[in-house]
Formats: sequence, structure tokens, C-alpha cells
Amino acid sequence: ALLETHRRCCDYWPAIAVLLATIGLGRFFCGWICPLGATIDAARWTIGRPRPFDSPWTERLRPFPLVVLVFLFVPATAGVGIWSFLDPLALYHRISTVVLFPLATWAVKTGLDLVGRLAPVAEPAAPLADRFTTQVIPEGQNLFLGVWPLALLITGILLLELAAPRFWCRFVCPAGAWLGLLARRALCRRRVDPTCVRCAGCRRDCPMGAIPAAAPETTLSEDCTLCMG
Repeated sequence: ALLETHRRCCDYWPAIAVLLATIGLGRFFCGWICPLGATIDAARWTIGRPRPFDSPWTERLRPFPLVVLVFLFVPATAGVGIWSFLDPLALYHRISTVVLFPLATWAVKTGLDLVGRLAPVAEPAAPLADRFTTQVIPEGQNLFLGVWPLALLITGILLLELAAPRFWCRFVCPAGAWLGLLARRALCRRRVDPTCVRCAGCRRDCPMGAIPAAAPETTLSEDCTLCMG
């Protein structure tokens, strides 16, 4: 946003604070704050363990987020606002407000309407339905035209976990690529105990593929999200 508007604004201080903290802490935002990353992790736990974390083809995709970053960065310097289309926070906000909330309220309202038609529980359910309508969706039920494209997008992002863990974060997300550049020399990083027997268990469990096969005692700080595993 700073690049697109060509002006300085104190409203952007949280983003600037994250960028500065990343220099010392690494990609803590991706591992501990990003809501889209948390949703992706929940999807992976739900659908089960994906393919091996270190598939050879994933290495070829490693530079791709930098390509996406440059593709979005250059237009931003000219004031063209396309960054938000792939920014994880903006994307999650749109998905939550345009897809998840309308679909959730539609499902609840439909359920309450069905319950209201059942004679034994219709009367006690009526106050609950009225309160839901007046307090949760006082503006009425809305299903926006963009709900289905965004629903397909988030479904696709989550299904990418079947190909590789944290696929979006590792191979697409431009914000992750930017934070990765800042995290290359991070002070806070994974430490390996001298008693390590190089069993590669940590490498098998790392969802970001941040532990090299040739040297499992080292860490690619630009990919590490400080999972503390």
C-alpha cells in the first residue's frame, strides 16, 4: 500500500513493525500470526499427511514466490494496486467476509427455519431465530456475486496441501517471499543440539522444507517459520 499510494502514513506502522521484527526473529508472522497460514495448517491436519515434504519437484518451485513478488512489486511502484489480490491478509479478509460469513449465516438461518417448521420445537426455537436475525444479520442474508470464485480459490489453496504441505506459503505467497528475504540473516533461528544423530526426523516433520537433506543440522532461515517442533 505504501508503494501504491506513494506516500508515508502512520497507519501502516504495524506492517513496518512486522518487517523490522522479521530481520531479527525470522518469519514469525507466517508461523504464528498469519490467519491464512493457520487455516492451511488446520486443513492439512484435517485431510491427513500429504505427499513427502521433500519431493524433488518442490525444489524447482522454490524460486517461484520471488517471481510472483517481482510481478506484483513492479506495478505497485507505478501505483497499480494488484498486490492485494495475493496478499494473505487481504485475501483472508475477503474470503471471511464474502464467503465464510455469508455461507455460515445462510446455513444457520436455513437450519433455524427448518427447526421452526417442526411442531414440538417451533415455539422455543422462535426467539432464537429472531435474535439471530436481528443481532447477527440485521442487514438481511447476503450472498455476494463473488462468493463462488472466492470459494473456489480458498478450496484450491487448501487442496494444494495434497501436493505439498504449506504449498501456498512456500511457492506462491508474495508476502512470504518478502519476509523470507528479510529473514535470511535472522538472529532467532533453529538450534541443533550436539547430540543430534542426524536421523532426519526434523526434516520429515518440517512443513516448510527448511531443513536441507545434505545438512540437517542447518536451516534455511528464509523458509523457516519457527514452528518450534
